[in-house]
Amino acid sequence: MMIVLYGTIIELTAGLTDDNRREYAKKINEVLDKKEINLSINKEMNRSRLLPQSAKKFIEVAYPDEANEKIQLLEMLERNNPNIEKSIDIGFLEKEYFKFFGAKKTEFIGTSYSLQEKIVSLEDNEKDMLFKLFPVVKDNKEWNYYLNTLLDTLQGGQFSNLCNQLSENQEEFDYEKMFNIIINDSENLFGIQNIEDIDNYEEIRKNICDKIIRGDNDIPTRFTEMTSLERKKFAYLERIYGHDTKVAQRISETYGPHIDEINNDELKNYVKSIELILNEEDESKLDRLCDVKGIDKEIVDTISIEKSLQEEYGKLFDKSLYRVQDSSEKYKGNEFGRNVPDVYDAGSDFKMVIHAVDAIDNRGDDRLIRQNYYEYWNRKDFNRQMSCSYITNKQLKRANDYSITFGFVDMPESLLLMGPDDIGTRTNNTIATSDINQFLSPDELSDNTVKRNNGGWNEMVYSPYTTTLSEDGKITKQKKQPDYIVVYKKNRSNNG
Repeated sequence: MMIVLYGTIIELTAGLTDDNRREYAKKINEVLDKKEINLSINKEMNRSRLLPQSAKKFIEVAYPDEANEKIQLLEMLERNNPNIEKSIDIGFLEKEYFKFFGAKKTEFIGTSYSLQEKIVSLEDNEKDMLFKLFPVVKDNKEWNYYLNTLLDTLQGGQFSNLCNQLSENQEEFDYEKMFNIIINDSENLFGIQNIEDIDNYEEIRKNICDKIIRGDNDIPTRFTEMTSLERKKFAYLERIYGHDTKVAQRISETYGPHIDEINNDELKNYVKSIELILNEEDESKLDRLCDVKGIDKEIVDTISIEKSLQEEYGKLFDKSLYRVQDSSEKYKGNEFGRNVPDVYDAGSDFKMVIHAVDAIDNRGDDRLIRQNYYEYWNRKDFNRQMSCSYITNKQLKRANDYSITFGFVDMPESLLLMGPDDIGTRTNNTIATSDINQFLSPDELSDNTVKRNNGGWNEMVYSPYTTTLSEDGKITKQKKQPDYIVVYKKNRSNNG
């Protein structure tokens, strides 16, 4: 039971000596759960937008016996992230997390309150499973996507029996196989309950799917809530493509409408094939369409599939973007004065991916006239997403540009999300998500950009970092530098 908000503890103890304040805090600690303490402090810090020194004062009061260690860890994160107080979950300031994830990943996780909250709220057996399973992908350059999915699955409770059993298991075990199973079957549709089920997963999965395809009644209860047609679509997708119907629907809706535009035949055929299954409404025709004889497709890495699709769409845009080095026409106007770099005319047929530095949500204290935009762009900052607009000579709708606008090329592997409108990107998990994410071809994105009286624009979300994985398994991230600055000249004869 929460008897006092920790936001008021400093006020309540303002007249006490440090020793008496610590004694007061200890008494409160005796009746409060540690997670309640974390939650209360985090809420107050977020509400007050505290400075690091204030955050440290909260720690001193709330954790009198652990204060020095927690403050030391906070200061470690603060060195490379001056805004750490805006994103830190106090419960994450534990040596075991720093040691397990390593310095770079800890810094990265420290930028996401939501991701930290998921980690610190794990039960002991779930945390034990995290420590055993995450090493499977710790060297993958998309590790943060896998971590987020793993945490969601562990917290979902579908594998609680297995977590209990494995937390006590000290023998050798195929944790890579288990990781692949729970990442790609987060609802535990095949009813995995123990170590033996993991060992026999392929057989269990195949047997259930074959029973569904044959129309047997002896199937797990969770499948009886589906219609016969829905069950068969599920079974065929599992047997032939290695994932369930929900994954197929997400991939079809997000990447399918313009899949003919990409240049990867394997991915193109894959998306079209799963759509044939999803769109078939006649059960007998579905049976004829899907021949599973001799096919035993293992579960697949759907995160990797989606990243590959995103990159293919990124290539579509990148190949046609305006590049300064291809411009032979220097702008001959004199509006910019003498002491400026070369200015080029983009001509009357251009396509650009642009990012307005101080757009939309940064209109408060952060929107300043900056003296050095190079230093600002390369400041110590862990923003892993960059919202952009796609403009052409036919379509100039874009997010409000209050200061400077950068143009980018050559980053197809960094494309994350897309839509013909402001897609309401959420970035609090160190991964970008949106409920209206849809990948379009360049022409379709331009032609369908939402237009409103008060604005309207499309949105493309990129990672501003390029990621490389060396042969020895080291992950290197380097921030992408702008390729040019965009300047608009008003057409006075047409009033802009």
